[in-house]
Amino acid sequence: KIHQDEKLFKYTDFVRRFEVNPNSDKILLKKEGVTREYVAPSKLLMPPEYGVPADLKKLFSGYDAPFLSPNYIHKLLSKKSERNQDQINSWKNFFLKLGVKDYPTVVEIDNYDSTKVREEFEQNYPDKKIKRTNMGYYKKDFTFKHPLPLVIGSLCDENVPDRVNKSKILVKFINEKWDYYKKHLGSSYSYHVLGAQERTEDELGDSEIAKSIRDKTWVPTLSRKIMKPSQVFINTPEVRESMGDKVEYIDGEISDISLIKFAKFNTKPSADAVLNYLRGLVDQQIADYEAYRRMYIYFKQLFADSKSLSTEKETIKKAFQKESLRFIPND
Repeated sequence: KIHQDEKLFKYTDFVRRFEVNPNSDKILLKKEGVTREYVAPSKLLMPPEYGVPADLKKLFSGYDAPFLSPNYIHKLLSKKSERNQDQINSWKNFFLKLGVKDYPTVVEIDNYDSTKVREEFEQNYPDKKIKRTNMGYYKKDFTFKHPLPLVIGSLCDENVPDRVNKSKILVKFINEKWDYYKKHLGSSYSYHVLGAQERTEDELGDSEIAKSIRDKTWVPTLSRKIMKPSQVFINTPEVRESMGDKVEYIDGEISDISLIKFAKFNTKPSADAVLNYLRGLVDQQIADYEAYRRMYIYFKQLFADSKSLSTEKETIKKAFQKESLRFIPND
């Protein structure tokens, strides 16, 4: 097996040095791990040994993520020199060109599921009728590649090690790669009508990626909480001046305006924004007495202010009448 590995490494090195436009379909790369496994470059993630930041390793710590083996450069890593570093960079660029990724990726899901398609369509478009089909419905969806869905699902668990650091890394990736992720925010369904040569595709609703970004708990705050985007404020002078420390601010940078709008981050003071923050405290059962106290004082001051909008006051009244937004400390 060692001999086979060395032979494959030499072949890969030959392609790296002499092929101007290497064909990634004809090259398999070794996956990091104890077992001997070779897979397509597009299925692998870049580890920090190749000179990229260790963010992916930290984000997927504790999970079986498919990283590229560093064995291709193990001799170069044994001795630091400018020449060796140039060679490591050459390997890194070569693998990136082949399709190894240095960020979390997206996978497409295509399933035959007529019942689920009908249910989702009726939920998303109650005033419309689904297209008729004589061969059932297929659903096409997009989700984050394993193990990122597991990571996101774990961030609301206070017992998860390094969850705040992982959430900061996730914010960084989603912000920097938003142009890539925003291409996969919708799901669709396909149907077939009698006499047609192929199936027709139509919109169905939000993809799993869209739901994860907008609805899941993954955003770190300056007070080290993890909350939903709609419960967090972008740290701007306007919000700071008006809200002070009454609300939670994102611990990280979200610079893409379309991401801010899609995920529903709060960018200006409003009753709805503060209510969303309060809902986040309640949903996660965060026993932060001072946080609740600041919210209640804010609402009290808003009602006392004659300049406050009547619509905002009515919104707050209805929220407290219909929802459990009161903090009752334990004895």
